[in-house]
Amino acid sequence: MPQNPVILVHGYSDQGPSFKPWADQLASHGYAGTYHTCTYRSLVNHLTIKDIAEGFERALSAKIGPDQPFDAILHTTGMLLIRSLLIAN
Repeated sequence: MPQNPVILVHGYSDQGPSFKPWADQLASHGYAGTYHTCTYRSLVNHLTIKDIAEGFERALSAKIGPDQPFDAILHTTGMLLIRSLLIAN
């Protein structure tokens, strides 16, 4: 059975590459999913969580296709992005 791609979403004042150790650990434990790290601009005052979530949804659709299932590993503000995405849909 194929596994869902895994989306790794950082928190406030961080960047996607900080999740590389998570992707490495998943791979070393035999998880055969596809890993995508997300980087968004969390330190910009004129962007709202809703703005970032809308951009995240567009990027996600481009990476894995529209309305496709995925698993997510999130940290702090990353959870707010996913929650905003789920509420909008």
